[in-house]
Amino acid sequence: MQPVITHEGDDLPTLFLHLKDLENGCFYDLSAATTIVTAKFRQKNTATVLQTVVCTKVDSGIHGWVKMEWPATGLDVTFGNYEIEVSADFNGKILTANVYFWNDDVTDDAKTLPVKVREDF
Repeated sequence: MQPVITHEGDDLPTLFLHLKDLENGCFYDLSAATTIVTAKFRQKNTATVLQTVVCTKVDSGIHGWVKMEWPATGLDVTFGNYEIEVSADFNGKILTANVYFWNDDVTDDAKTLPVKVREDF
């Protein structure tokens, strides 16, 4: 899987994520007001979550799309390899994504979405 590439201290890129049910091949309906999608960001091979970002539903979430925008200091980290884990809370029932579709809707089978933060100069 190709990583998301960004730089130390940046505020972009905004990530568009598509959540899909692998059993029936349909994208999740995230449109219920009680459904909340979060993205946790951490350095690879560590257990410490650096950021938990609440994603915004795209087109009310009915087709499974959400948008993740980095908080103002979200990428104020040391350069290196990081990862994102996305989960949806369906009114208390949690679903953690294990396949990622981001930006181009190409299937990426992984437990986390890799992020490479490059050194700023």
